[in-house]
Amino acid sequence: MKSNTPSGETKANTKRAPRVTEAATKAPTKAAPRRNTPSKASDHRIAPISAEERLRMIEVCAYFRAQQRGFAPGSEQQDWLDAEAQIDSHLTPGVPPLKVTDKHA
Repeated sequence: MKSNTPSGETKANTKRAPRVTEAATKAPTKAAPRRNTPSKASDHRIAPISAEERLRMIEVCAYFRAQQRGFAPGSEQQDWLDAEAQIDSHLTPGVPPLKVTDKHA
C-alpha cells in the first residue's frame, strides 16, 4: 500500500536526494606512485628442459607447419628452421630468436 506525502504525491513517485558522506566532501588526494614491480602474470619461470624434449617439440611444430601447407615437398628444411626458432622463442622469453636463412638451398 502506498502512503501519501504532504504534497499529495505517493512515495513511489518521490525521489530522495543522494546522501553525501564525509569522504565525498574531502578534496581528492593523489595516488601513491606505483612501483615498477612485475605482475604475477609476467613473473613466470620456465623450467629447463632436456635436449631430447626440445627436439621433440621442434619435430611436432615442424610437422604441423608441413601439415598447414599440405605436405607439399620442398619446404621441409624451412619448416624445421621456422619450428626451431618458434620453440626457442617460447623457451627463452625476452630473447629474440636468431634469424636463420638457408642461402645454399
